Amino acid sequence: MNLRASLGGTPVLEKYDLLEEIGHGGMATVYRATDKRLRREVAVKIIHKHLRENSEVATRFVAEARAAAKLRHPNIVEVYDVSADDDRYRFLVVELIRGTTLRKVLQDHRDMPAEIGAAIVLELCEALSHAHDAGIIHRDIKPENVLLELPAGCKGSPFSLEDCKESPPREDKSGVSRPPTESGVASAPQDRKSEPERPSRRARGPSRVVIKITDFGIAKILDVQGVTVTGQVLGSPAHMAPEQIEGGDVDARTDVFALGVLMYEALVGHLPFEGKNPAQVLRRVLDGKYPSAESERASVGQRWSKIVATALAREVDLRTASASELAEHIRNELAALGLTDPPAEILAYFKRS
Repeated sequence: MNLRASLGGTPVLEKYDLLEEIGHGGMATVYRATDKRLRREVAVKIIHKHLRENSEVATRFVAEARAAAKLRHPNIVEVYDVSADDDRYRFLVVELIRGTTLRKVLQDHRDMPAEIGAAIVLELCEALSHAHDAGIIHRDIKPENVLLELPAGCKGSPFSLEDCKESPPREDKSGVSRPPTESGVASAPQDRKSEPERPSRRARGPSRVVIKITDFGIAKILDVQGVTVTGQVLGSPAHMAPEQIEGGDVDARTDVFALGVLMYEALVGHLPFEGKNPAQVLRRVLDGKYPSAESERASVGQRWSKIVATALAREVDLRTASASELAEHIRNELAALGLTDPPAEILAYFKRS
């Protein structure tokens, strides 16, 4: 047994070097780590002890990880690996995003223009449409589960302009100059074996605002008798659809409702359903009562307000039918405003804000 692990310090994993803790939630502690074999930085989520000791949670954990690993979309955090049955820790290895959460962005940009908030939601719609086509429902869409990585030149970006420069061609031992690959490391010649490359000392920043959904299946993993408690699965009651609260059937429209809540907050600056405590919030969600987006912020306008209201319909059959349909409504409204390249608009906003 490793001494550090036995003393309650940083866990020790066979295939990953844990470098620093970067997050802590109701289900797991998240570490920035290095994959020893592939020599790339990753995020490792180690679920808490009381959860990994529950056999049903452990079973669901592996099943949900395998399902999420099948998703390949530019707006979804990629799953790389999951712990084996005989591993001491239950962990998930995912793509490392060097940025912040949408929650932090919304807190810092409460006056975000409606079209920018809508453009961000559009990318989330496309991610969820891909997941729903694969039969996977997220169940816990909220700003805390959306990650943003800002390119150099944006306030709050972890990258400097120097980080984003292309690496110059590198000369190998044979005297042949080789251009860098997309990762910034020169590719090995085809006719001979090369020495292993050292990992880049610093990551190159993206050229656009990267927006990704994370934590697919977490709510489902925790939905186990004896594990689910108020403040855990119901940790974000303001984003839960009425059918979730009532224990009814959950489908793609459940995620659409959560998108509606997120879109309302992005456009208005606060949640549609608010209260002094979780019970009050849940009651207001079930009643379907909230001030319209345009009444809370006149600049949102009637058309955006209507799109949000349809996504937030109390009755499932009256709600926007799918994430792809919500995306179409948003895309059409943006086009009517002359915004035909939403990612470019998002980038321009963060560059000047």
